[in-house]
Amino acid sequence: DYTTPYVDDANTLVLHHFDNASLLDDDSANPGRDRDLYTGVTLPTLGTSMAGFGNAGVFDGVSSRGHIKNTASVMPTDNVRYEFWAKNAAKTGDNSWQTLFLDAWDIQFKTQDRSGGDWRIDIEVYDAANQKEATIIGTDQGWGFDMNNWNHYAVEVENDTLSLIVNGGVVGTATGFGTLNSGTRHIDLGTDYNGNNQWAGSMDEFRISTIPEPATLGLLGIFGGAMVFVRKHFKS
Repeated sequence: DYTTPYVDDANTLVLHHFDNASLLDDDSANPGRDRDLYTGVTLPTLGTSMAGFGNAGVFDGVSSRGHIKNTASVMPTDNVRYEFWAKNAAKTGDNSWQTLFLDAWDIQFKTQDRSGGDWRIDIEVYDAANQKEATIIGTDQGWGFDMNNWNHYAVEVENDTLSLIVNGGVVGTATGFGTLNSGTRHIDLGTDYNGNNQWAGSMDEFRISTIPEPATLGLLGIFGGAMVFVRKHFKS
């Protein structure tokens, strides 16, 4: 349920709430996971979030950024979900590109500050040679939402399909790509890997998780010659 703050369940790989000043250790519910934020960068400040979500991380578009460690293990390249709440700062129409997140040249979410009040959105995935394999391109006006307001974004890579889901509805898909990059770089928030394309806006409840397997049928037994099946549920 994207309308409530996330819990750090068995499928969660990264979770940052941006709720208090100890942002570096925001993922400390699982300290052995070693996916806290790096020191030595200008972290976002704390500001107002969605109702009931506590605080949010405010990125100034100039120097604030987040680098999430990725030393515990490499992120999966399939059946993975990136999700977060975000609200872009007011547009200037200068046609600049802004990166909301970049995971090790595996997958990138970026927007273009176009004139006319219409944000262009690009979701890109890359292969092991850092070559772009697939892109979802659209605009917030064309898809019917406003990036200057709070929205929930989910990017999924599942079974050779890339999807962008906004506020619970799929707005774009791309298919037909192979194995994604599986680099061990850190995950960047609010910037690209060079510290460029700084994003201005507020972000909350940033989470990366594996996509739970769907329910399957398991054989319970055979009674009187009739097979009886029960649905087996996997933890999500």
